[in-house]
Amino acid sequence: MRSIRREELNRFLIIRMDHVGDVLLTTPVLKALRFAFPKSYLAVLVRSSSRPMMINNPYVDHLFVYTPEWWSRPGERPFTRKETERVFGLLRRARFDLAFDFRGEARTVILTVWAGAKYRVGFDYEGTGGLDIALSHGHYVVRQGRHQVEINLDVVRAIGVDLNVRDRAPELFLSSKERSFAQSFLRGLGREPRGPVVGLHPGAGHPSKVWTVEGYAEVGNWLTRTKNATVIITGEAFEARLVRAIAERISPPPVVAVGRTNLRQLAALIEGYDLLVAPDCGPAHIAAALKTPLVAIFGGVNEIERWRPYGEGHIIIHHDLECAPCFNYNCRRGYRCLREITPAEVMAAAEAQLGRRGF
Repeated sequence: MRSIRREELNRFLIIRMDHVGDVLLTTPVLKALRFAFPKSYLAVLVRSSSRPMMINNPYVDHLFVYTPEWWSRPGERPFTRKETERVFGLLRRARFDLAFDFRGEARTVILTVWAGAKYRVGFDYEGTGGLDIALSHGHYVVRQGRHQVEINLDVVRAIGVDLNVRDRAPELFLSSKERSFAQSFLRGLGREPRGPVVGLHPGAGHPSKVWTVEGYAEVGNWLTRTKNATVIITGEAFEARLVRAIAERISPPPVVAVGRTNLRQLAALIEGYDLLVAPDCGPAHIAAALKTPLVAIFGGVNEIERWRPYGEGHIIIHHDLECAPCFNYNCRRGYRCLREITPAEVMAAAEAQLGRRGF
C-alpha cells in the first residue's frame, strides 16, 4: 500500500450516506481536517434528509447531496438516474485528492470510486462485502467499547493527521433566523411557561428503538402535573399517529408540533428546551450537540457505548439483557429491552436533569 504524502492532499471529500445522528457524529472529522489542512478544499456528500446537519458548518466549502434508491427514508425522494449522473459528474470534475467513506459497506465504499478520488480511505472490516479492495487505504479500527466519534477520528489519524483538536464534540451551527423561529414558536403557544419546557420525541428510525406509548404518556402526565411543565411532542409526518396516541393520553394537553417545523427549526426548539426525552434517534444527538439536558431511552439493538449521545451529563436509560446488543431489527422477544424500562426510571432521570436547572 503506497503511503500518502501530506503535500499531495488539498481537496477532500467526506462521504456519509447515513442518518441524521450518524452525520452529526462525523462533524468532529471536519473540524480535525480543517485544523490540519487550513487552506484545503473540504466537501461533504450526504443524503437529502441529513443535509440540514451540515448547513452553516464553517469547516465545509461545498455540500453535495445524493439520495440513492437503495437508501431513502419515508418522504425522501430517491434520485433519478439522470440526477445521479449529474452529481457524480460534478464530483469527478472537482478532482478530489482523497475521499473518506465513513459508512463502511459495499454500496458506500464504491461511491469513493465513482467520485474519482485519487486516494480512497475508509474502514477495513467485515461488512464491505469484499469491496474494501476498492479503497486505496482501508484501515482496521477497534470498535468495541468505543464511541463512533473516536472510531471516525481513527480513520483520519490513519492518514497521518495529528489531531490537535481538543474539543471533539459534534457541532451543529444554527442561524439567528432559526433561533428566532424557536422563540416565536414558544411565544405563540398562548401560554406562559411557569415551569420547564420539556420535549418528548418518541419516534426513531426503526420500531426496535421506540419506547411504549403508555410510558411516554405517563411521563408526560407527571411532567405537566408535578413539574408544571410545558410539554412539546415532536416527530416527522409519518410519526403523526404515534405522537397523537401519546398526546391524547396526556392532560393538560401537550403541544403537538408534528409538521410545524423543519429539521433545523426543530433543532432550534431543542436548544431552548430545559430537557429532551427521546430514544436512540437523531434529535437525541442534536440535543447533545447543542448542550440541551437529555434523557435517552435505549433498547438493545445497538452498542450503547458506541452510539450513545456524545459528551457528559446525559442520562442514558438502558437494560443490559443477555441478548443485547443483538443488531437485530426484527426482535422475536417482543423488544423486552424497551418494554421493561419503566416510567418510574424515566421520571427519576428527568427529575435529576431538571433539578440541575432549578426545577
